[in-house]
Amino acid sequence: MDESRLALLAVWNPVVKPETIAAHVESLRLAPEDRKWTWWGRLYVGKRAIQEVLPTVTHERLSREVERVLYVTNFSSLHALRIDRIHLGPLPEVELRQAPPYYGESEHAIPLWFRVRDIRVVHWQQEPTLTALAEMAEVELRDGAFIRSSFGRVDPYAAHRWDWPVLVDARPVGELFPPAVSYWRAPETVAPQPIQASIRRLRDRHPGLWSQLDPGSQLALASADSVHQLAQQQTRFDIASAAIGYTRALEIELCRRLLLEAALPPLRAAFGDDGLEQLLFRGKEARRWWKEHLHPPTLGESVFALRSLREASLEAGWSALVALSERDQLDRLRIAARLRNDAAHGQNVSARDVVRLFDELWGERPLFARIQEALLQLR
Repeated sequence: MDESRLALLAVWNPVVKPETIAAHVESLRLAPEDRKWTWWGRLYVGKRAIQEVLPTVTHERLSREVERVLYVTNFSSLHALRIDRIHLGPLPEVELRQAPPYYGESEHAIPLWFRVRDIRVVHWQQEPTLTALAEMAEVELRDGAFIRSSFGRVDPYAAHRWDWPVLVDARPVGELFPPAVSYWRAPETVAPQPIQASIRRLRDRHPGLWSQLDPGSQLALASADSVHQLAQQQTRFDIASAAIGYTRALEIELCRRLLLEAALPPLRAAFGDDGLEQLLFRGKEARRWWKEHLHPPTLGESVFALRSLREASLEAGWSALVALSERDQLDRLRIAARLRNDAAHGQNVSARDVVRLFDELWGERPLFARIQEALLQLR
């Protein structure tokens, strides 16, 4: 086969990182002009060497610094990445700093990396994505030559497939990425047009506050808002995914950024692990999100943590964190947690509850503003 058509196809999990594409685009944006690249990592939880698991993809023939296309999909959308290097093993620290931060926080091994120079969207809708995947022919290396595989075409409906990425016969890199064009700069690379419209609407309402939010929160809010807008036009539209999106943004800002990343380090320094355990839990059962496996608390755990930290916050002069622990505020957070759980488990969610949640987060006195105030006090 024509090796200029040799590409790779990988899968990313929206459960692990819903804003995966946005995170890599942001890394490209932040990269210096003389090092304008980022890295896409293959998370791996197996025990065998990656060369044994993926013998073709990790073959030395592919390790040359040759530009290729790496297609990435979550089976709902499809993006193309222009890559020019495949790296085996851990990334050097200087390179890891140019990858999205969540790779450095991952508990899983990342033995395979792809250096990314550009990113473009191919399809945002699921049906054309699955059609495009089904049209890709798999490729294998046999007797020193790349040939179309006996497996035939990619089956996007195959269950429990784990051997990603695979080699495929697809459009040459020059067709997808013409010279002097940087697709990662295009807004539609990160989100489709309806979500872009929601981004503009949300940003115009609170421009300063919008810029303070995590990019993942921005995308979750805008995705939820676009669903919310559509639901208002179609009375039978399921609004549950809007509730999940709004609370996802709340989880990022409150659970991860405020409690895990901003509040936990000074509290641990002041009280130590034993003191912190007494402060947070006081003998009551709770998942030890801050000690055994460091990760953000759930919304329900955050309510408990805010209540338990009230006295310490008062002593430290963290007035914004104290305000978040007021009883009426904790009650509203409990309602948000229940709404999120009902939506995630297929329970009926009322449009009225979703509207109230949106008004709480992004209305005239947005909760996100109070969270940002608390973040500033803790820095």
